[in-house]
Amino acid sequence: YTAGKTPGSYEVRAVKGRGAITAPVEIVASTSEKQDDVNSPPPPDDPEEPDQESAVRVGPGQSIQAAVDARPAGTAFLLLQGRHVKQTIRPKDGMSFIGEQGAILDGAGVTQHAFLGGTTSSVTIRGLIIENYAPPLRTGAIQAPDTDRWVIEDTEVRYSIADYSSPYCVSAGCGGMGIRIGDRMIVRNSSVHHNDQYG
Repeated sequence: YTAGKTPGSYEVRAVKGRGAITAPVEIVASTSEKQDDVNSPPPPDDPEEPDQESAVRVGPGQSIQAAVDARPAGTAFLLLQGRHVKQTIRPKDGMSFIGEQGAILDGAGVTQHAFLGGTTSSVTIRGLIIENYAPPLRTGAIQAPDTDRWVIEDTEVRYSIADYSSPYCVSAGCGGMGIRIGDRMIVRNSSVHHNDQYG
């Protein structure tokens, strides 16, 4: 599907047999067309590069959430190489989660979310592989719809699948998406693929 250029609200409908899935599409005017709109919010600032030397190091098998709970807003975390299994992270404002090469958050097919954003702002996720989470329909492995100014970059979000053992799931496609984005979020240089709903 390739979106057109005319601003407005649209719907994409995919039909297979008797089943159908719809997805809303909102086309907005380009930046050049909106430059006179004084009510448009400014773009988010790029976060400062966290100092990996001073970052809190978290290895596989350690609780990332326990490390988050023990530190103040604005802390940077370096997730070490290896599989961090069945972890759900609820960050505080301004926190950064940087993956060492080969750092993987693995939901093991049962954990719903890798990140639960709440109403936090200015969180950075960089250099991670996030896979095998089981977000419910219309939610994401990175679940951040009420957040502000998050940046996700150089990250791969893949294989978010439904819990097919659930009585609410009767066929493929009843799971969620890779990333449920928030207000003024930037997602760049990332790959979001093979997730049940979007991405």
